[in-house]
Amino acid sequence: MAKEKNKKESQESIFTRNIQRGIDKNIITLSEDQSKITYHCSEDFTTSFKDPEEKVRGSYFAELVLDYEYPQKRIDFEVELRHGIPKWKADTVIYEDDELKKAYLVVECKKDGITDAEFKRAIEQAFGNANSLRAKFASVVASNYALIDATLYPTYRRPFDLLAKGPSRSNWLRLSDEVRSYFKGSFEVGP
Repeated sequence: MAKEKNKKESQESIFTRNIQRGIDKNIITLSEDQSKITYHCSEDFTTSFKDPEEKVRGSYFAELVLDYEYPQKRIDFEVELRHGIPKWKADTVIYEDDELKKAYLVVECKKDGITDAEFKRAIEQAFGNANSLRAKFASVVASNYALIDATLYPTYRRPFDLLAKGPSRSNWLRLSDEVRSYFKGSFEVGP
């Protein structure tokens, strides 16, 4: 029980640290009462920060912009899908162009601690959204899972240990040494 609590606190601290980095670099703003989060991207996007999914999305957004240098002006949130079903939206879309016409990566974010069935649905949703927007890549972000060779394997490690290729990257992006040292000996991080 204590081990599970420590793991949860560790994940929360990563989310909090990444969001704070985003605030410090003015790519994220929290309302005074911390009930709303604003992402400063292609256009400002504000939503409830009480939704547990927003901690994951906020942390991932900060990593995309600050660590992997995706241009924030090419990132959009809650993008309506083209297949004509009202109210269906992609969580996060990264575009290839400044005009936001050519989707590159569609990201589906899920709150921490989802079930196997929820993750499977998230994968289907991400691929469907990417197909609808004709994106080159789809990604699902949930800190307790990894998708490897189209087979789902539950993992229990800190969030975001591997990220999809960035527009100028040719290899998988690995954890920082600081985060990797947290796991030394418990598993091997690889592409």
